[in-house]
Amino acid sequence: MNSRLYLNYRGFHYQTRWLPTVDVKAECISLKIPPSATNPSGEPIYTFPAIIDYTSPGAEPTAVSDSYRILRYLETQYPPSAPIFPLYSEPKWSAFNSFIDERIIIVAGSLFVYELAATKLPEELSYFQSNMEALFKGPWADLRLEGPKRSIALKQLEDNLQASLEYFGDQKEGTYHLGDDITYADFAICAALIWCKSLASQEDWSKISAWKAGRWGDLVKRFSSWTTVTGQELKLW
Repeated sequence: MNSRLYLNYRGFHYQTRWLPTVDVKAECISLKIPPSATNPSGEPIYTFPAIIDYTSPGAEPTAVSDSYRILRYLETQYPPSAPIFPLYSEPKWSAFNSFIDERIIIVAGSLFVYELAATKLPEELSYFQSNMEALFKGPWADLRLEGPKRSIALKQLEDNLQASLEYFGDQKEGTYHLGDDITYADFAICAALIWCKSLASQEDWSKISAWKAGRWGDLVKRFSSWTTVTGQELKLW
């Protein structure tokens, strides 16, 4: 989602292509899209989002996977007047990206794993469920969080969102994470929140959007004009 937000924010022209999860690996290999990671045994892992940049005439297209690397590539290849990676080094921003994945995306995934399953095609479901069982270390039937367990996970998500504001240690007052200018932190956090909103019940989203005096709900509203899906050629979430 943050790839799409950024492409729309910058006004890039692009097309979107949607694929079932089970087809991602074969399509990436076919299109020469690099893996987004490797597993402990060294086997490549292919995931979306990914982009293919065809804009250099006479040159081979450039394929990039992983949201963070996509935004880094676009910022370098097409420098904006106001960079979204200011102030801190690349390793610091990369570590922040890992923080979002591990402390926000994973916790939100544990909360909404059954809702996410409902968005999958029938041919994807078994693959998805086995991946979630491995990620959350339990049988599928035990992964739905209810009652006190759900309340604990919601509190953990709230605390981790607060921790994201304190991550750099010198947060400035303002509308966005580092003051009045949009940075990668806002794209990453807002993408996670939009994902939560798309899956959460009205009750859960009302809680999340109200945390921090409504800050998170307001952030989603500010980014809402950049959520449009354009065309049908490149998968962005």
